[in-house]
Amino acid sequence: MPDAVVVSAGPLARIDGMRGMVHAAFPSSAYVETSDGSMLVIHDASHGHTPTSLIVDGARPATWGGAPGDAVAGRLGYLRFGTILLDARQARGWRPRPATRRDAPVPVGPLTQIVRGTAGDAFEHLEPDCRRLAAALAAGDAAATAASTRALVGSGPGLTPSGDDALVGVLAVLHRAGPSAVTVGLRELLGASMVPLLGRTTAISAHYLRLALAGHFGEHLTNLIDGLGADGNVGPELVARVRSAGATSGTDALVGVITGLRLLCSIPSTDPVKEMA
Repeated sequence: MPDAVVVSAGPLARIDGMRGMVHAAFPSSAYVETSDGSMLVIHDASHGHTPTSLIVDGARPATWGGAPGDAVAGRLGYLRFGTILLDARQARGWRPRPATRRDAPVPVGPLTQIVRGTAGDAFEHLEPDCRRLAAALAAGDAAATAASTRALVGSGPGLTPSGDDALVGVLAVLHRAGPSAVTVGLRELLGASMVPLLGRTTAISAHYLRLALAGHFGEHLTNLIDGLGADGNVGPELVARVRSAGATSGTDALVGVITGLRLLCSIPSTDPVKEMA
């Protein structure tokens, strides 16, 4: 009999044929480093989905006794996690909807007020580096972008350092808000600066940065960006869900979202009619 049931899986989570080992274990989650170099995240329902997550019902990871280095393998819809057997045969899939983009800039003021009122020191600490990054990207300055990115990658404490979380927020805006004619070049410029620096941060944070570079984000952050793209505004409940991620990760990501929105406001959108004239 399985010890626990996987109730849902992220769009990039793979079970059958997966082999790996436990990279890290925490009270409500565990990270599995797979043979292809990615990370599978196993957690309980207190967390939102991530692109590579398995949400488990029936047991918390803290009760499994798993430890870093334990073998993990998947076959026929089951996942063997150390001495624990997880049944993923009936897991439903979570997939984000297609991005909702706006040609007009998203108003940044309302979100800034909510975040500034709740983030405190985190906002003030990250904002200067984030503003420098936005200015470098807006100018198309590769050298300044590289310097600003270096100041953020791996910067700050935690499993996912604050600077990395902010970069995830910036990339979420560039992938899921604003016209592609504007955001594609910005993503390429930022990605060229980030990829060589991924070795400076933790393995788990590098995993989330790679996902973000490819346009994959967690459930709560995705919902917030899509809400901004749909009507230009979000309520405090969506902000609170993003802030619930980790001790500071959600708040740091919100600072990055504000940075991305300010960046888009500073760059005129491409007018397709003028481009064709």
